[in-house]
Amino acid sequence: EKERDRVKSMFDTLIVSCCRGNMTEFGLEAFDVWRSVTWEIEKHDSDLGMGLRLSSVTLAFLESCCRKDEALEWRIFDVCAEMRRQQYNKKIVRKELNTKAPKISHHFEEHADYDDDEVIVDDDLYDDEPEADIDLDWQYQDVIKDYE
Repeated sequence: EKERDRVKSMFDTLIVSCCRGNMTEFGLEAFDVWRSVTWEIEKHDSDLGMGLRLSSVTLAFLESCCRKDEALEWRIFDVCAEMRRQQYNKKIVRKELNTKAPKISHHFEEHADYDDDEVIVDDDLYDDEPEADIDLDWQYQDVIKDYE
Protein backbone atom coordinates (compact mmCIF):
# COMPACT_ATOMS: atom_id res chain seq x y z
CA GLU A 1 0.00 0.00 0.00
CA LYS A 2 2.72 2.44 1.03
CA GLU A 3 4.95 1.47 -1.90
CA ARG A 4 2.04 1.83 -4.32
CA ASP A 5 1.35 5.37 -3.07
CA ARG A 6 5.02 6.29 -3.51
CA VAL A 7 5.10 5.02 -7.10
CA LYS A 8 1.86 6.82 -7.93
CA SER A 9 3.15 10.03 -6.35
CA MET A 10 6.44 9.71 -8.24
CA PHE A 11 4.69 9.41 -11.61
CA ASP A 12 2.24 12.22 -10.79
CA THR A 13 5.13 14.51 -9.83
CA LEU A 14 7.26 13.52 -12.83
CA ILE A 15 4.47 14.14 -15.34
CA VAL A 16 3.43 17.47 -13.80
CA SER A 17 7.06 18.66 -13.57
CA CYS A 18 7.66 17.78 -17.21
CA CYS A 19 4.53 19.65 -18.27
CA ARG A 20 5.52 22.72 -16.26
CA GLY A 21 9.03 22.65 -17.74
CA ASN A 22 7.72 22.50 -21.32
CA MET A 23 8.97 18.92 -21.68
CA THR A 24 5.61 17.43 -22.59
CA GLU A 25 7.20 14.69 -24.71
CA PHE A 26 9.15 13.43 -21.72
CA GLY A 27 5.97 13.63 -19.62
CA LEU A 28 4.21 11.52 -22.24
CA GLU A 29 7.03 8.95 -22.06
CA ALA A 30 6.51 8.72 -18.30
CA PHE A 31 2.78 8.44 -18.92
CA ASP A 32 3.37 5.58 -21.39
CA VAL A 33 5.50 3.73 -18.84
CA TRP A 34 2.79 4.23 -16.20
CA ARG A 35 0.10 2.99 -18.54
CA SER A 36 1.98 -0.13 -19.64
CA VAL A 37 2.94 -1.03 -16.07
CA THR A 38 -0.60 -0.62 -14.72
CA TRP A 39 -2.07 -2.62 -17.61
CA GLU A 40 0.36 -5.48 -16.96
CA ILE A 41 -0.39 -5.42 -13.23
CA GLU A 42 -4.12 -5.38 -13.97
CA LYS A 43 -3.72 -8.48 -16.17
CA HIS A 44 -2.09 -10.43 -13.33
CA ASP A 45 -3.91 -8.94 -10.35
CA SER A 46 -7.04 -7.03 -11.32
CA ASP A 47 -7.72 -5.77 -7.77
CA LEU A 48 -4.26 -4.22 -7.50
CA GLY A 49 -4.22 -2.92 -11.08
CA MET A 50 -7.64 -1.32 -10.83
CA GLY A 51 -6.58 0.48 -7.65
CA LEU A 52 -3.59 2.16 -9.34
CA ARG A 53 -4.68 5.52 -10.69
CA LEU A 54 -2.89 8.70 -11.61
CA SER A 55 -4.44 11.88 -10.35
CA SER A 56 -7.18 13.15 -12.65
CA VAL A 57 -5.63 16.61 -12.27
CA THR A 58 -2.31 15.26 -13.57
CA LEU A 59 -4.00 13.65 -16.55
CA ALA A 60 -6.01 16.81 -17.29
CA PHE A 61 -2.83 18.90 -17.13
CA LEU A 62 -1.05 16.49 -19.48
CA GLU A 63 -4.00 16.64 -21.88
CA SER A 64 -3.94 20.44 -21.79
CA CYS A 65 -0.22 20.48 -22.61
CA CYS A 66 -0.79 18.11 -25.52
CA ARG A 67 -3.47 20.45 -26.89
CA LYS A 68 -0.99 23.36 -26.87
CA ASP A 69 1.54 21.50 -29.03
CA GLU A 70 0.26 20.72 -32.51
CA ALA A 71 2.76 17.87 -32.93
CA LEU A 72 1.37 16.14 -29.81
CA GLU A 73 -2.35 16.69 -30.42
CA TRP A 74 -2.79 13.06 -31.46
CA ARG A 75 -1.71 11.97 -27.96
CA ILE A 76 -4.78 13.63 -26.45
CA PHE A 77 -6.70 10.48 -27.34
CA ASP A 78 -4.30 8.31 -25.32
CA VAL A 79 -4.57 10.54 -22.26
CA CYS A 80 -8.37 10.74 -22.50
CA ALA A 81 -8.60 6.97 -22.96
CA GLU A 82 -6.60 6.50 -19.75
CA MET A 83 -8.89 8.94 -17.94
CA ARG A 84 -11.92 6.92 -19.06
CA ARG A 85 -10.25 3.62 -18.09
CA GLN A 86 -9.43 4.91 -14.63
CA GLN A 87 -12.94 6.31 -14.17
CA TYR A 88 -14.45 2.99 -15.27
CA ASN A 89 -12.19 1.03 -12.90
CA LYS A 90 -13.07 3.40 -10.07
CA LYS A 91 -16.79 2.80 -10.64
CA ILE A 92 -16.29 -0.96 -10.65
CA VAL A 93 -14.30 -0.87 -7.41
CA ARG A 94 -16.97 1.29 -5.76
CA LYS A 95 -19.72 -1.00 -6.98
CA GLU A 96 -17.93 -4.06 -5.58
CA LEU A 97 -17.42 -2.35 -2.24
CA ASN A 98 -21.06 -1.28 -2.03
CA THR A 99 -22.46 -4.63 -3.09
CA LYS A 100 -24.03 -6.32 -0.09
CA ALA A 101 -25.44 -9.78 0.29
CA PRO A 102 -29.18 -9.76 -0.33
CA LYS A 103 -31.19 -9.40 2.83
CA ILE A 104 -33.45 -12.36 3.46
CA SER A 105 -36.86 -11.34 4.69
CA HIS A 106 -38.01 -12.80 7.98
CA HIS A 107 -41.54 -12.95 6.53
CA PHE A 108 -40.76 -15.94 4.38
CA GLU A 109 -39.53 -19.40 5.26
CA GLU A 110 -37.06 -21.26 3.10
CA HIS A 111 -38.33 -24.62 1.87
CA ALA A 112 -36.55 -26.87 -0.61
CA ASP A 113 -39.76 -28.54 -1.81
CA TYR A 114 -41.48 -25.59 -3.52
CA ASP A 115 -41.31 -24.18 -7.03
CA ASP A 116 -39.59 -20.89 -7.79
CA ASP A 117 -42.94 -19.26 -8.53
CA GLU A 118 -44.50 -20.35 -5.25
CA VAL A 119 -43.99 -18.21 -2.16
CA ILE A 120 -44.34 -19.63 1.34
CA VAL A 121 -45.59 -17.16 3.94
CA ASP A 122 -45.00 -17.71 7.63
CA ASP A 123 -48.53 -18.13 9.01
CA ASP A 124 -47.53 -17.11 12.55
CA LEU A 125 -46.94 -13.53 11.44
CA TYR A 126 -50.59 -13.03 10.57
CA ASP A 127 -52.25 -14.42 13.70
CA ASP A 128 -54.84 -12.01 15.06
CA GLU A 129 -54.44 -13.34 18.57
CA PRO A 130 -51.53 -12.06 20.67
CA GLU A 131 -49.05 -14.51 22.09
CA ALA A 132 -50.14 -15.95 25.42
CA ASP A 133 -46.93 -15.06 27.26
CA ILE A 134 -47.15 -11.31 26.46
CA ASP A 135 -49.20 -9.21 28.84
CA LEU A 136 -50.22 -6.21 26.75
CA ASP A 137 -52.07 -4.53 29.62
CA TRP A 138 -48.92 -4.54 31.74
CA GLN A 139 -46.68 -3.35 28.87
CA TYR A 140 -48.92 -0.45 27.95
CA GLN A 141 -50.49 0.36 31.32
CA ASP A 142 -49.35 4.01 31.17
CA VAL A 143 -50.95 4.51 27.78
CA ILE A 144 -54.16 2.77 28.88
CA LYS A 145 -54.42 4.95 32.04
CA ASP A 146 -53.89 8.11 29.99
CA TYR A 147 -56.57 6.97 27.54
CA GLU A 148 -59.12 6.22 30.23
